[in-house]
Amino acid sequence: MMSMKITRRLLAASIGGLLITEALISPAHASDPTSADAAPAPDRARLAAVAQAVYQERADRLTRPPEAKAKAQIAASGRFQAQRAADGRRLEQRRQMYVRLDGGNSHAQVDITPLGLRVAGTKAIFRVQEHTKLYYAGATEEERAQGLDYEEYALDHVLTFRYSGSAWQLDEARPTEKANGAEVPTQFDDGRQTVGAPDPREAPASTARGPSDRALPATSAAAAARKKHIIWYGEKYVIKPNKAYRVYRNDCTNFVSQAQRHAGYPYVGSGASNRKNNKKWFYGRTTKSTSFTWAAAKNWGLFWAYRTLSYRNVWALTPGDLLQADWDGGGKDHTMIVVNWLKGGERLLNYHTRNTRHKKLSRLLAENRKATWYPRGTME
Repeated sequence: MMSMKITRRLLAASIGGLLITEALISPAHASDPTSADAAPAPDRARLAAVAQAVYQERADRLTRPPEAKAKAQIAASGRFQAQRAADGRRLEQRRQMYVRLDGGNSHAQVDITPLGLRVAGTKAIFRVQEHTKLYYAGATEEERAQGLDYEEYALDHVLTFRYSGSAWQLDEARPTEKANGAEVPTQFDDGRQTVGAPDPREAPASTARGPSDRALPATSAAAAARKKHIIWYGEKYVIKPNKAYRVYRNDCTNFVSQAQRHAGYPYVGSGASNRKNNKKWFYGRTTKSTSFTWAAAKNWGLFWAYRTLSYRNVWALTPGDLLQADWDGGGKDHTMIVVNWLKGGERLLNYHTRNTRHKKLSRLLAENRKATWYPRGTME
């Protein structure tokens, strides 16, 4: 694994540092006439600089006002440029939505960590991890001091480069895997899959905000203690998962179950024979010895339906409570932890898939207007 890390400060300056010319991804020996018929090895540092420019540009499109930067000049295929233009229009719409909602973002910080490079002939597959912070424009000094002034996420990507005869051109840049979790602000998950039918016994909650979004405190000291542990775990392992547990492709509910286990909730049942029993909840050494209720959002919801408080409104959630989402009416897809709230009543959520810290509840609702929501209050 490569340990090199690229940040925006390493890029050559051109109105803020985003200008990348074709020379940056040309092979090191492009001037060698013997390389005309073969694809020389691409320069990893130059590929990393291209990745940095691509994802910094996407993040900057969400700032208010848009960062005064030149459009990154990247040697790229027509397919990539067309997708880049289409995504640019969608990102501008999202930026405007954020501005209307809460004042938008002031600036973005993007770090790129290379994970691996594989070259086969004229094709190079470059894997990287993006680590981005989008800073809220309206954050107070107190919120900045507490680190509550930004949304943070980590996401792995695959960039495909093709050798054109004189240079390595970027042909595609996409997240490593599609998943049914919440999308990050700079990406659009158009391929979410329906996972099943909704539970007719449970009505979704209202998203309407009232005159006061401050909910009642926990009903007991025991519940308050559990919430404290859930919050701690949700902050500790949101970006970098706990290595003591497996990571699932759709990891959100696995992450929440871990936090609940850390809060002292006991296992209910064990063994492969109980795996599909929605009245059991346990983690095992293998996936076959782990209950569906541990890592699958729909099954988790069935198990915890009678072990948590069911709120009628998402704004009744307090830190340490939990929230589930059904993106398309096909059953619960996603599970999240409320880790904090701001003075104005805004809730902040942490979750996996995609690994995200301090997502504003209001933004989550605005980005997923077709979703239905199921808030869960933590009990003792």
